This record gives sequence, C-alpha cells and structure tokens, in this order.
Amino acid sequence: MGTASFFAGLEKTFFLLSLNPESIVTVNFLQVTCNSIGYLAINLFCLHVVLLKYEKKILALNIIIASFDLALYLIFPPSPVYSTYEMALPQNTMWSQLLLGTPIIGMIPILLFYYAFVMRKQSPPHSKRSFWLGMATILIFITLYVKLFFPIEYADFTRLLWIPAFLFWYISFTRFIEVDWPKKLRHLYLIKADSGVCIYEHPFISEDLMESQLVGGSISGITKLMQEITRSPQRLQLMDHGNIKILLEYGTDIIGVLIVEANFNILRKKLKMLVDQFEIRFRKSLENYTGLLDEFRASKELINEIFSYKELLDRSIFD
Repeated sequence: MGTASFFAGLEKTFFLLSLNPESIVTVNFLQVTCNSIGYLAINLFCLHVVLLKYEKKILALNIIIASFDLALYLIFPPSPVYSTYEMALPQNTMWSQLLLGTPIIGMIPILLFYYAFVMRKQSPPHSKRSFWLGMATILIFITLYVKLFFPIEYADFTRLLWIPAFLFWYISFTRFIEVDWPKKLRHLYLIKADSGVCIYEHPFISEDLMESQLVGGSISGITKLMQEITRSPQRLQLMDHGNIKILLEYGTDIIGVLIVEANFNILRKKLKMLVDQFEIRFRKSLENYTGLLDEFRASKELINEIFSYKELLDRSIFD
C-alpha cells in the first residue's frame, strides 16, 4: 500500500511536468497493481486468521479475479486529464473495477465481522479489535470507489476522505495484530539499577534460562557499556536477536527487562506500567534494600494484573 501511494505521488508529479500520456498511464497502472497486491495480502492475512482450512483455495480465486481486473485495466486504460490532474476511466474499466474489486475488498470486512462474532465470548479484546478493523476496511472501500461515480471535479474531496480513512485503518490494523501479545511473552526480570541484582523474575513459559543473577549483572553491564561507547545520555531500550527481543524500561531504582518474541508497542507500555507501579508499591523496600528478596514476592500479583487479557483494553496503555 505504501508503494501504491508512492506511485500515486509520482503520477501527480508527471502531471505537473506535463509528461506524455503513456508515462502517466504506466505509473497509474503500477499504482493500481500495487493496490491490488496490497488488498490480496490483507485478504490473505484475514483468511489465515479466520479460515485457515480454505486459505489457499480462496486466495487462488482472488488472485484470478484480480488478474482479470488488471487485464481489463490494460485493455481499457484510463486517459489523463491535464486540467484536473486526474485519470478519466472508461465505463468498462469503471464497472470492472467495481464488480471485480468488490469481492476481494468486501471479503475482508466479512471475514473480520465473522471473527468478531465467533470471538465475542472467547476473547472480547479479539472481537472488538476485529470489528473495528472491519469498519475501517469498509470506510476504505467507500472512499476508494465513491470517486468512480463522482464528477472529476470532486477528485480533491475524495482524496481528503482517503487520508483519514487510511489512518483509521492503519491504527486499527496495528492494534489488531498486537492482540496476540500474550503469546509473545517469554520471561521478565526486575533488576536493581545501581547493583545489577535481579530482585524478581517471572517466567511466562516453562523454559530453562540463564541464572537470574547472571542475567541481572549482564544486562546492567551492557546498558552501562553502551552509554560509555555512544557517549549518549540515552539508555539502551531494545536488544534484537532475530526471533527474540529484549525490551528494557528504566525506573528510578529498577530496570525492567522483558524477553519477548515481538517488539509490540503494547508490551513496551505494559513493561513501563509495571516498572512505575512496582516502584510505587515497593518504594520503602527499594530505598532500604537489605539484599533479602522475600519482600518482593508480592510482585507476582502485580505482574499477573498487568500482563493479563483483562487489562488489554485499559485505555492508559494506548495514551
């Protein structure tokens, strides 16, 4: 979709430069092709989530429809209108775009609404995110095809509608894919910032990892070393090891270390929330730290409270 936007901008540049019609039509066709690929990719994503059993068959059908649509676009190409910087579509192309594009794009909200219905009791967060992504897709569909039936003078108006529609869809999509954040959690460490001592650890999956005190000392040493190397007041926020990411959040007295499989924004905000609330709840114990770890055992209740599905729709994590 981003590549399609690039070609859309290039098309307008060619208009401003008054280049020959063939160049403008070529760039326009590349834009339409990228849009088709983008919608097929989104369609595949929805099929993978909702109808994995029929994913390949339905995708193959959609590819055939999209290919036929692009073929008609080549046979009946649009023509540039230099006075308005727009492409005028022949009736054949206009109706083929509508009739052949509707099944591909229309399937996306249908699948999402179906998923929202199925998940309404199993997981309300999944259900709500799926519903809003479906609504955002419908808005994209309306802004995309309404211009086909408007006079060309209204092109600027339809472009203005497209911008908020696409932003709404993008926000909905990024939040929807992060809905599986609990599956990405692996391990949590809370480390004393001044000494590097691990005062609490919490495994989210049963997996043998390095001894906690060694982890605490290593993380503390790495963060200080990076500051020395870069000569920067900014502290290390992320360690990326391919399929494993290490998120770091800093409080006044502790460093929160979260080992995950994906660098989701929601996980970053939950880690920050934990560090802030931990320091508030255990302020006296942190200020008068004696080396005993028993006083931090109540951390488990706080961790379970923050890293649970019931907190997924807590609005504070999206502020």
